[in-house]
Amino acid sequence: MRPGNRRSWNCATKAARTPSPSPNSPRKVGVNTAGANLEAALDTWLKGQGLSDDEIKQVQLVVIPPVNAEQALRNGRLDVAALQGILQDHATAAGGIRPLFTDVGAFGPYDGGPYVLRTDFIKKNPETAKIFVSAVARAIEWERTTPPDEVIARFTKIIKARGRNESTDTLKYWKSVGITHGGLISDADYTRWEPWLKQEGYLKHDKVDTSKLYTNEFNPYRDGAPAVTR
Repeated sequence: MRPGNRRSWNCATKAARTPSPSPNSPRKVGVNTAGANLEAALDTWLKGQGLSDDEIKQVQLVVIPPVNAEQALRNGRLDVAALQGILQDHATAAGGIRPLFTDVGAFGPYDGGPYVLRTDFIKKNPETAKIFVSAVARAIEWERTTPPDEVIARFTKIIKARGRNESTDTLKYWKSVGITHGGLISDADYTRWEPWLKQEGYLKHDKVDTSKLYTNEFNPYRDGAPAVTR
């Protein structure tokens, strides 16, 4: 998640509504997955706003597909919805919804939501893993370095070629891929969540052992790798 490209998760709320969770006023917040990045970001932000643990527990997470979150917010089924990228921009452009906070604004730039391959799959299929990671990394770098108009045109062509009767209207809100150079992963992408993981009981020790969580071994943009040609 990088500043300037609006790919950060955003908690949006109706313009006339300012959620103030308290023991007497629980709020419903729409997220795509409970117990993941959004819950950690929301809990950490609420604590930073001065709410107690008991008050934070009054916030009810409602799992909802991102594409349905805006409508649920407008219908009053949610008080707050986590919106990302073009979905956030589409919602705010339509009016009546305003951003409450962004994770980039609250925590600074970071990468999140990496692809995951099973360890046994990687051992059995190292070349396949390498091809997959390399292709994703190259696609990320192409999006990062190509003018937005060209990226949108390519997206539009791909969507139309699929023949699924999909709308391309929201593509005009696309700004950037919002990921670091080649999608390289760093320790900080995990260690920033240590306080929350420990508080929730997910972390048995004081520190996250990042050596067991990720590798850039197959990424062609890692340090020491041969130069990548487009």
